[in-house]
Amino acid sequence: MKRKWMFPAVSLFVLTACLRFGAARADTVLYDSTGLITGTQSFTQSFDLSGPGTLTVTLNPISWFDVLQNLNVLLSTPSGLISANLVDGVETVHFDGGQLFADWFGTANGAYKIGAYGLTISYRPDSVTPVPLPLSFVLLFSGLTLLLIHRRPARSPAERLFLG
Repeated sequence: MKRKWMFPAVSLFVLTACLRFGAARADTVLYDSTGLITGTQSFTQSFDLSGPGTLTVTLNPISWFDVLQNLNVLLSTPSGLISANLVDGVETVHFDGGQLFADWFGTANGAYKIGAYGLTISYRPDSVTPVPLPLSFVLLFSGLTLLLIHRRPARSPAERLFLG
């Protein structure tokens, strides 16, 4: 190893090793879809959640053909209703775990009697074990340092002519 690269390589490695790295926390997207409603329709989706957490429901009408009227979503369990009607927007609800039912419905009144909607249901458990992020910066900088240390010497003009 060349001596002139030793100090920058070691200092770069020590610097990246001292950086603080966080943990990844992610929501679980249970349902994310767009759909069409013709006339008056309702839909149901069931989920089985392992423990307590926070549900975030986003329901948006999409301006396509006819505007949807009475677009609602209900969240319920076998023992009863969790949330009242969510009308065009975002709602966050705490859930104790178990089986969950999402029912959404709407009416397309207009010339075509067809409307579009977007529905997203995400879940964040209360007790999440954080996943440590890998020390990717250390790996990246050590690889770049090795490339700098072991790069090939420059070719002479004659070598470039014959070797390409």
